[in-house]
Amino acid sequence: MVLTLTQVNSKEWARQDKWDVRFRTGQGPDGFTNWLPATNLTTPVFNISSFDWSSGHRTFSLPKALDYPDISMTLLDDENRSIKKFLREWFEAAFPESGGIQYLSEIVKVLEVAQLNAQNEEVETESYIVFPTGSVASAFSSEASVMQYPVNFKVVGYMRS
Repeated sequence: MVLTLTQVNSKEWARQDKWDVRFRTGQGPDGFTNWLPATNLTTPVFNISSFDWSSGHRTFSLPKALDYPDISMTLLDDENRSIKKFLREWFEAAFPESGGIQYLSEIVKVLEVAQLNAQNEEVETESYIVFPTGSVASAFSSEASVMQYPVNFKVVGYMRS
């Protein structure tokens, strides 16, 4: 079947710039309880790992496991450094002063990603149970620009709404 230009133009295509991200109510930073000031976001769809199996003179690849790669985003900060404080408190809460590490259930938060249509209506909302991974640094410059933090989250659970 050959597609015509009319068929392509008549379809409403998903847009990369139509999304919203937030932590579940009560889990976000001060001043950002219903939304996060993120400029970009990469979320996992899925990752299927495989293994090779040999039989005779042939090698076959078989699916082994399904997992979710990390989520990455860049967060903008306000003049009160609300995002920086939130991230620092979250990181520090994982490792109490008494030593050791908190239980996973005490560290994770629910990150909700809403995908929107051209009219800014929610089409699908995906919820990821995450904890921060890697490092976050403050980068200063002599240019006038907004403070931003690239952040990675490890996905330990997934829910679709």
